[in-house]
Amino acid sequence: MEKGRLYVTLAELRSAFPGQSEASLKSALRRAVADNIAAYAWQGFYLLLPPTYATRRGLPPGLYIDGLMRHLGKPYCVALLSAAEIYGAAHQRPMIFTVMTTNPPPRNRKNSNSELVFVAKREFRNGIPDALLRKIKTRTGYLSVSNPEFTALSLVQYAKVSGGLSHVLTVIEELVEACDFAHLPDCITGYIPISCFQRLGYMVDTLLQNHIVGDQLHRQLVRHSRGKYQPILLEPGATHRNSDPYNRRWKIHINAHPATDSDDT
Repeated sequence: MEKGRLYVTLAELRSAFPGQSEASLKSALRRAVADNIAAYAWQGFYLLLPPTYATRRGLPPGLYIDGLMRHLGKPYCVALLSAAEIYGAAHQRPMIFTVMTTNPPPRNRKNSNSELVFVAKREFRNGIPDALLRKIKTRTGYLSVSNPEFTALSLVQYAKVSGGLSHVLTVIEELVEACDFAHLPDCITGYIPISCFQRLGYMVDTLLQNHIVGDQLHRQLVRHSRGKYQPILLEPGATHRNSDPYNRRWKIHINAHPATDSDDT
């Protein structure tokens, strides 16, 4: 196994110890788990616990998620607030580690370190384009992470599971510093709805007053929609009144009023 790797699969143990029976291998794994040397993570997938993690009986997901997803045979990317944290834009360290993958998603798992949550994206059924990802080196290997632009757009698309629009706006305020919306891959609208460009553009351009990035997003919106984008609500599913303000540039009915944490102080 690779140096520094913190997981092992039952299949690897079978290959490494061909003379051992299945029963003896599983018995040895049970003893290792009882002694806090290892932890059961998934069927056929075990974590190797350094002394600093032995009492926690688990590891932070970032130390093993790449190996787990390869074990499960699923494409993935670290996403949403977890990706934003990697780019230095998490307002508060998220206790939930979010991974995007294909349908059907694995079951969520929770331990003393954090909660591992899977978000299924049907558009990933044929894999995740490299153009939407970054490979981030860690002390135990590499992580596949949604790139900053895809992360920002995804946060808007999945605002409800990311703490709501105000929290998303707070994170995006820092995240846009890592973004370059002037150069987006042509495939982006196969994975992100046009409405997310409208909502993100409005939030960046009008609420954050970042007109440079706002102009980049508007050019991308016009380009990918061919100028034919429809009026939408800022917050889907929320109450909309005829008296709500309307932003003509982004074609958005302002039925919500998100604010960053700094606005509240």
